[in-house]
This record gives sequence, C-alpha cells and structure tokens, in this order.
Amino acid sequence: MLVGRKKEIEILTEIMKSNASELVAIYGRRRVGKTYLISEFFRNKGLFFELTGRKDATKSAQLRNFATVFADAFNQGKRADIPKDWDEALSALRYQIEALGNSGKVIIFFDELPWLASKKSGFLEAFDLFWNRYMSRCNNVILIVCGSAAEWMIKKVVSNKSGLHNRLTRPPINLMPFTLGETEAYLESRGVMLDRKQIVDIFMAVGGVAY
Repeated sequence: MLVGRKKEIEILTEIMKSNASELVAIYGRRRVGKTYLISEFFRNKGLFFELTGRKDATKSAQLRNFATVFADAFNQGKRADIPKDWDEALSALRYQIEALGNSGKVIIFFDELPWLASKKSGFLEAFDLFWNRYMSRCNNVILIVCGSAAEWMIKKVVSNKSGLHNRLTRPPINLMPFTLGETEAYLESRGVMLDRKQIVDIFMAVGGVAY
C-alpha cells in the first residue's frame, strides 16, 4: 500500500494515461522509497520489466543479471543467453517489446542506473540508441530510470548534453523523505499508534525515511 506521495502519484497517473512514449527520471537518497513507489504503482498495470544495477559489480555480472531478469519476463524463467554487451542486451529487449505490438502498456524500470552505467560499461551509449531510435516511437512504452546518486542522475540524465539531451518527457521526480503528516500516516498504516508529540520526537530523531 502506498502512503502519501500524492504529488508523485498524480504524475505517475498522468504518465499511465498518456498515449505517447514516456521517459521519466526519479532520484532521491537511499531508502527513501523510490523503488517501492514505482513497483507498487505500476503493479499489474502492464508488462513490467525491472532491472536493478548491482553495486560495484562488473559489466559481465550486470549482463548476467539482465539475462536472468529477461528470462523471467519473457521466457517463463527458461534460461536466456547472456548478451556480450549492452547493445546486444537492449536490442534483445527491443525485439521482445516490438513483438508485443500495442497490446498493452510496457513499463521498463532501470533501477540504480549509476551502477548499471558504470565507467566504460557502454550502457548509456546503448541506452541512448534504445530510447531515441526505438522506444520513443512506441506509444505504449513507459521507461523509468532511477538512482540514489542525485548528482550523477542530474549530470548524466537530467542535464545530459549529448544523446539524451532534452529527452525526458516529464520534469524529473526528486523523491523527498516523508513530511510529518506522511510520517503519521505511514506509522498508522503499520499499526503504530502514537500521539503527535511522540511522532515529532521520532521525526526529529530519524527524519522521514521509512526504512
């Protein structure tokens, strides 16, 4: 169950209703609820492909993880070949999505993008082609990129000066910690009933990060 996040839910609802392709960026500090917001909101709203970058993993390890996620999404878990690079990986993803036609929404979620797009990985170059040449022309595709490293996300995605320049279809979502009101609602949703002074004390001690 999603608690609070009314502004963000309004934005995601507009995106879901859109008849055009959408490229959206979301960033915010770790454990603030970025992944939870996206996965919960888009649950059962179409084909959902979620790939999460692994911290300090090699490119080959990231590609092995891609093959596993790809197999789960399109091969009913049957083993998929491990692509040799990100061009091959995203090409395979493109072919699968194009084969679906306009049968429903396709949500592609690249979580912890800075870890996927590590130095010399070639991910951003492949992603540039994947979006600009192909996915931007599919009116049923929602592509979401997410990262906890705000500075990296702003520099490499939001303010990108090369292939991704001005390609975001919505203003980036900077997900902030819960407000006091959202903190109260969250605690109540978890069965934690406190008076407001206690909630303020907790908020001052740990802030509005649910984790």
